[in-house]
Amino acid sequence: MLNSLHRHCVWLQANWTDWLPELLAFQSTKLAIITDDEELATNIPLGFVISTSKAKQLLGQTLDILVLDVRWGLSLSQLSLLAGCVRGGGIFALYTGNILSWLKAPDHQLDRYLPWPLTSAQVPQPYKQLFYRALQQGPFTDYFPTTIPGVESESLELTPAQQTVQNSLTCTPVTLLLAARGRGKSTLLGAAAAYWQQQHYSVAVCAASRQQTLAGAEQFEQSRQVNSPFPFFSPDSLLASTQHFDLLLIDEAASLPVPVLVGLLSHGKHVVFCSTNDGYEGSGKGFGIKFRQYLRQQGISFIEHNLLTPTRWGENDPLELWLEALLFSGTMRVAQKWVENTLNIQAYHSQQWLEQTDLLDQTFSLLVNAHYQTTPDNKRWLVDDPSATTFIATQQGQVAGVCLTTSEGELPRELALQIEQGSRRPRGHLFPQSMLAHGGYSDAYQYRYWRVSRIAVSQAHQRHGIGSALIAEIQSRAVSANVDMLCTSFAFDKDVLAFWQSLGFSVVRVGVSKDKSSGTYSIMMARAIKPAAQQSLSKWVAEFRHHFVCGLPLRVQDLDLVSCWQLTQPLGEATESLPLSDTLRHHLGLFAHYSRPLETVQTLLWQALQPCWLSSNRTETILLLTRVAFGEIHTGNCQQFGFKGKKDFIEQARQNVAWLLSTYEK
Repeated sequence: MLNSLHRHCVWLQANWTDWLPELLAFQSTKLAIITDDEELATNIPLGFVISTSKAKQLLGQTLDILVLDVRWGLSLSQLSLLAGCVRGGGIFALYTGNILSWLKAPDHQLDRYLPWPLTSAQVPQPYKQLFYRALQQGPFTDYFPTTIPGVESESLELTPAQQTVQNSLTCTPVTLLLAARGRGKSTLLGAAAAYWQQQHYSVAVCAASRQQTLAGAEQFEQSRQVNSPFPFFSPDSLLASTQHFDLLLIDEAASLPVPVLVGLLSHGKHVVFCSTNDGYEGSGKGFGIKFRQYLRQQGISFIEHNLLTPTRWGENDPLELWLEALLFSGTMRVAQKWVENTLNIQAYHSQQWLEQTDLLDQTFSLLVNAHYQTTPDNKRWLVDDPSATTFIATQQGQVAGVCLTTSEGELPRELALQIEQGSRRPRGHLFPQSMLAHGGYSDAYQYRYWRVSRIAVSQAHQRHGIGSALIAEIQSRAVSANVDMLCTSFAFDKDVLAFWQSLGFSVVRVGVSKDKSSGTYSIMMARAIKPAAQQSLSKWVAEFRHHFVCGLPLRVQDLDLVSCWQLTQPLGEATESLPLSDTLRHHLGLFAHYSRPLETVQTLLWQALQPCWLSSNRTETILLLTRVAFGEIHTGNCQQFGFKGKKDFIEQARQNVAWLLSTYEK
């Protein structure tokens, strides 16, 4: 028998004409039916129908009844998100229609992930079989309950756990507040904003969108004692301002890139980062891992709170337990201890997953914990995309490392020309499309690539060579599979870049603007397998390095010079220096050996430095002279960089420019 605060789970297989009258008989004003069926929509009162593309608008709302129509497409991310909108005692219904027909039907959600020219009508969909099993084993009935309990008026009183957190928010510079959905995190945020305002603190609430703070704003309105507006600020507006608050509350922090979170730290005396920890919005749990690492590295004091008891529904709610088992059941079973010489690497693909459900759960669990961009939909993608292969490193049956690859390339020449000209952007094929559209490398279409889209190693197994072992296994299999080139793409990180460079991968592209999801630049790297591909790759790398160095004055606004240097360094092959023009040699010589003022040769100095970025290994000198050329170091601030004073700075600059001139042949 269900607890009155447990949610009812209903599986609708009959035609909607059979169950819709019964549903509408509940006469709930908090009903939502998510569907793209126009005929069904016309039979539902206005305001209760939402298209699947707009379903995310329900985030932050509380519903009595929600029906999710998945007949034409199953999105696990959407399922996870919408389930959290249903209150305790309410109804969550999945509408599949006839299950046998649904298992074979095309799926518009899957179509979004499949690479051109594939469609869901052309490929098997093994994940639907896994989902069918989960439905059969879940808490679903095929009928609605006779009644649903009414909603008691919500108390403004916080729970003891919430009260404890609220009172501690100004005890330390940073607070991390983590909770699964339905634990009252947003309610606490709104109540805390009102409470601390009443204590005469300046308070701001920040989130990626105002929609994410609806529950908090409602609680704020109910809790406030003065007629003040909800103090919402977008991240962009805060970062662009000089505003500083006594208390800054950031909701759904995991949906913001870590560089943005770092920037927000300077806008509050006390900063609270609130987030769900189940990855339903595509944040995964990488937020907690990476952000904690940053805080510790910077010596920033923080405390962490976890809200464990649900407030929106009862404990041991059957829908919550079912979703946890469906999406995150492998969380506690990822390998925890390194054992020498026991690593085993295998590849899994498509229908092989039907017999490896436990391994699938462990694999997805590791990805959720390692990558902030991991979404529930990714679990279906790695099973259903025929171009995807998952390489798994295990120890004694437990997952220690995971690497996801996708097969790309071998595009028709006509399509490649359209991509290069900017008139087509087919699904998938990320690497060759970028080489064509952004790099202008016309021969990129013809090669077959394996792109590493995700790589993760459990914390207990890092620094043991598992990542390298995975790539070595992929390389070996790529040779047998007649692959021309391995490639990868990732958000810029010095350690990640060094990892790929150590494996022989070269940078071929750096994004021209920061990626919205990561807050930094995207990087593309490649390693050739076949000689013909190596010839092309060498040309791509040379062109990239030349263009990147020429545009360096623009890059240093967002990327430090050490990072830029790392991005442009060759893998062993140095580029020969070009002769220096007589004009440059003359002007720089007057500075190096005589009394020419530095300010008159800064632009000329950068012209002479550019070839050194492509050929010299005297890193410190080149970086120092580049900072001088760009005006980062000058007579007014030189002591901050270790110089004794203006005279010492100019003298050493002259000596270094003299060395620079000596590197060029006359």
